[in-house]
Amino acid sequence: MLGKFFDKILHDEEELAYELKEEEKPRPRKFSKKDIIIGLLIFISALALRLLFLFFVANPQNAGDGWYGDVYHHWQIGFLTKEIGLSHSFLRLWDLKGMEYFWGPFHPLLLTLLFALTGSISIVIPRILSIAFGGLLLVLVYFVATKYWNRWVGMGAAFLGIVNPVAIFNDTSGMLEPIGYAFLLAGVLLVESAPLAAGFIWAISTLVRAESWLFSVFLIFVVIITRMLKRSGDAAKLILGFAIPMLLYMKYLLDHTGNAIYPFWWNYLANAKGVWAEGIYRPLSAYQLSVRPYLLVWGAISLALLLFTLWKKPKGGLMLSFGFVVWAFLGGFFGATHYLTGFETWFWYIRFFVFPYIFLGLLVSLFFFYIIPKVNRHLSHMVAYLGLALPILIIGVLIQLVWNPILSEYHKTDWVWERTLSWGKETGEFYKGGKVLIPEGYPSYTYSLAYYGHVQGKDILGQMFDPFYYMKPGYFDDWEKNRKVVLGWIKKEDIRLLVADTTVLHVGPTAIDNRRYLTLIQKEPQLFTKVGILGSGPGSTQEILGIYDVHPELIHLDED
Repeated sequence: MLGKFFDKILHDEEELAYELKEEEKPRPRKFSKKDIIIGLLIFISALALRLLFLFFVANPQNAGDGWYGDVYHHWQIGFLTKEIGLSHSFLRLWDLKGMEYFWGPFHPLLLTLLFALTGSISIVIPRILSIAFGGLLLVLVYFVATKYWNRWVGMGAAFLGIVNPVAIFNDTSGMLEPIGYAFLLAGVLLVESAPLAAGFIWAISTLVRAESWLFSVFLIFVVIITRMLKRSGDAAKLILGFAIPMLLYMKYLLDHTGNAIYPFWWNYLANAKGVWAEGIYRPLSAYQLSVRPYLLVWGAISLALLLFTLWKKPKGGLMLSFGFVVWAFLGGFFGATHYLTGFETWFWYIRFFVFPYIFLGLLVSLFFFYIIPKVNRHLSHMVAYLGLALPILIIGVLIQLVWNPILSEYHKTDWVWERTLSWGKETGEFYKGGKVLIPEGYPSYTYSLAYYGHVQGKDILGQMFDPFYYMKPGYFDDWEKNRKVVLGWIKKEDIRLLVADTTVLHVGPTAIDNRRYLTLIQKEPQLFTKVGILGSGPGSTQEILGIYDVHPELIHLDED
């Protein structure tokens, strides 16, 4: 009775026969209203679990401060683009660290739009945006699996993605990966029926994440060499749909950065050689040395599976090739390049591995709901589907154990966020107008300063924009010469509050001294009045940042 009920809801008899019959049709199956309903249920389920985690388990304002710092950095670029960048020129992004074009313009411009529409600059907005795309990604997994295999494969894969703790945590973080992968999968779904649109969507994915430069070109390559497109002119449509927006994007990057492949260059080509960390010595830790062989083996096996898939051209080969190339890329890139110096024990449950886990769930579902029924065609509907759903359910329960290390790492950031929260509020209390000059390396502090300290983006200035940045080391040795430049800049910018870094950052044996403003204060004490400190924690007397009132009206230069 129960089997017939589910069979009626999830399959018509002719659909079940279609999926199990020995001679399959060469073309992918079409979607029905039932698929739309199931897709909607998948989206709602994913959304519900992730919103539940965001608002009732995690702190909605703490996106992993001190651990997931990039979340606040992405917010910062979106916020400052809205407040400052767009007033300078068309689609001009803005940042305090000069990294506004490092990832891509799609996310900051979308955040700019959402901030304008909602009237809020809360970090909750990018976190909900990530949740929405995370749910959409699972819907697309369902549709791709249903298109090439069957509905049960899609539902099994989506279910494992819905309940996956790594996916839930990262979708609620506010990072970009769900957006980039959703665009890539949308192209996989549409490429045969709408190649022009697929090419365009894959081009848009490159505006989200730098790895999409590689994956989108790879997908086009696979489509062409496997001759997926049967209609005359479809290959040209795919290439044009991709090439035209890509050329426009590259011209945009060239105009703003001087490098037409800027995000791809810095994220991968330069970072693989260690250019980003040039001058900073980072020896490999014992853990990094121990994990390297596993990463390389994973990458090699994935590459072998990719080549086998390209050779055999199985049903759904484009999706399988995509999953295997992601695996091969991550295993090889982390294991064989300078990126290994940043590999931590907790990397296995952060954003880099969300799609690999979702793809693994697809393979598991494919095994139980497609391969097993195809091998044994005498299984009844109940056994073949409801019975084989049991292992999927068991896996879904067992992976909940991953919550322990995830939440343990996340809650280590609670005190960091409390400190950042107090920093923003305290600085806001000292702000009386003009501009605030802050160290550029604290994007979560920028968020707290704007959201809780109520300082507008146009009045927040990063110290990377100061004249020191363009001077040779030893600028205080010839202070009479450099004094006019530095103090003239402070006066011109109407800087009224200074937040000075008092710390030296140690990376291995390398020390990075950010205390130039303390030296400036010693040189020109009449221009600064210390009004407060920002400590290592709420109420702490251990000073990390010092707050100074600045008196630009007392600056007198020869030309005044």
